Amino acid sequence: MKTLAAAFISMLLLSLVAGTLLVNLATANAIFYGYFPTEPITTPPTIIVHSPTQNQTCNSTDVWLNFTVVKPEAWIGLTEVAHDENHNPSYPIFGNVISVYYVLDGGERQSIPVHDISDLVEAFPKHTLDFSVNLTLAEGAHNITVGVDGESFYVAYAGWAGGHMSSPVHGESELINFTVTEPELGPEPETFPTTLLAAASGASLAAVSIGLAVYLKKRKH
Repeated sequence: MKTLAAAFISMLLLSLVAGTLLVNLATANAIFYGYFPTEPITTPPTIIVHSPTQNQTCNSTDVWLNFTVVKPEAWIGLTEVAHDENHNPSYPIFGNVISVYYVLDGGERQSIPVHDISDLVEAFPKHTLDFSVNLTLAEGAHNITVGVDGESFYVAYAGWAGGHMSSPVHGESELINFTVTEPELGPEPETFPTTLLAAASGASLAAVSIGLAVYLKKRKH
């Protein structure tokens, strides 16, 4: 009886702790716990910033922040555990990207909408996530950092009972320094000189007048 009571209490405590996990319990019950690690995966995603690049000079006040979040290989199971309605193999998912953000010039976090996984088993798990944000900046020096918050899924046991748990994971890019300048304006287009036009018109009128005078003189003779 004491052993049974202790196991029951352990299950209650485990269920309380598991309340922090974002899991579809109906699906989780169908997943064998043995596929999941027994400790959280601490490897964070890798963030590759395509633009702006380090020490780049941007000739526009509109700068595109383009980057890719590469999820660790350890976040996706290698063994298929199920098949969907189209008979595609599904794989256990051990990690999820919750939020993506950037910090410009040491300011506050600016969140970027993101959706990674829908369940703990997926037929076509995403290995990378691409993002593109337009930034309107003032001239001068700037810096930017991109960050990711995620969660790692694992199984914790209390006696003979086990449950899916989650642990936070955080990743951040290097600090990227860049400069913004206004685009250089080309030379003003040359306007047709009105003085030259007036002179040309006067010369033409004088030539016509002389020609007419010569013609009339000849007619008199």
